[in-house]
Amino acid sequence: MADSLQRSGRDHRRVVAAALLGALLALSGSLAVAAPAARGASPLKAVVIAGPTGGLTSQNLADSETMARAAEAAGMEVKRVFHPKATWERVLNNIQGANLVIYMGHGNGWPSPYGPYQERTKNGFGLNPFEGASAGKHEYYGGNPIRGNIRLAPNAVVLLVHLCYAPGNAEPGMSIPSYDTARQRVDNYAAAFLDVGARAVFSFSLMQKQNIVGALNGSNKSMDEIFMTPAAGGSSGFIGWRNKRFASERTPGATNHLDPHSSRGYQRAVSGDLSMTAAEWRSGGGTSEAKLTTADTTPPSVPQGLAAESLGYRRIALRWQASTDDSGGTIQYRLFRNGVRIKKTTSTEYIDRPDYAGWYTYKVRAVDAAGNKSAFSVKVQGRAIKGPL
Repeated sequence: MADSLQRSGRDHRRVVAAALLGALLALSGSLAVAAPAARGASPLKAVVIAGPTGGLTSQNLADSETMARAAEAAGMEVKRVFHPKATWERVLNNIQGANLVIYMGHGNGWPSPYGPYQERTKNGFGLNPFEGASAGKHEYYGGNPIRGNIRLAPNAVVLLVHLCYAPGNAEPGMSIPSYDTARQRVDNYAAAFLDVGARAVFSFSLMQKQNIVGALNGSNKSMDEIFMTPAAGGSSGFIGWRNKRFASERTPGATNHLDPHSSRGYQRAVSGDLSMTAAEWRSGGGTSEAKLTTADTTPPSVPQGLAAESLGYRRIALRWQASTDDSGGTIQYRLFRNGVRIKKTTSTEYIDRPDYAGWYTYKVRAVDAAGNKSAFSVKVQGRAIKGPL
């Protein structure tokens, strides 16, 4: 599943990104003056993450750089975690204690056609599986890995840009979802970020025309007022057509505000404490909140005892011993046949049904809730027999 931009907005984004970059450069002097937290105290910290998104990667990288420069112009300390080095390890090494998190990349929200619902991969980041991976390969780290490994600064703000599910919309080519589906997607996607210290989560399908980073650093507007800043047409600013607010079901006390477009669907949303002001956001700088947690970087143990048993009629029973993990969370296993992954499961057994009779080689590895992967088990061979034993 690739949570990406509506195709109709691609050309528009390129124009918006170029115009915004020019405006940000022109405003850089005033924005720096408007950032008191950067003087006499630790500067506010921004982390900008650009994950792999296939053919849209170059646009995401350009837009991420635009946002990073806006944060630097406002006097913030900026950490860039960009494809092809946007790995989970690098995210964890840079994101702790951040006041502002900006993420552009694939998402994996819920509700969606890709069940079942779980938060090991859903409602989080789509990142490089390893440094140097191609733009066509990504790995999801969802709400549970975020909750278990990340702590943001108090009053932190998160911007999710170029995602479809996060603001409530569907993927390109799919019909606009119902309001009920959209509100669930918004509420679900914001939940983990709010749990780890964010006080507001903005979600957009398109790059916005207003300088949100500048408004955070140089105004005293509330989060809802920043969200409701209009733009000249399109959905790169507040639309105000049947916009609705509703109380969060996932995060007690939080509010969600959806701002749909009349023909493009749900492309804008904000969640959290919408009354928080930019001044309150700036007051979260220079804290030691990140010391409250230690990132889980320890992989589970390697699965032992992998065995393959022929059952006849091209069925091979595979079994192995359960792995252990220091976090105590749920462990998932990834089973490979001839080097190609064929199954993700939390069980320690699986019956494979190859298409053809013959000998096959199997191996398995364990993955914990934080996304840490064990080494592979020893390889075993199993024989698929055409008829009965």
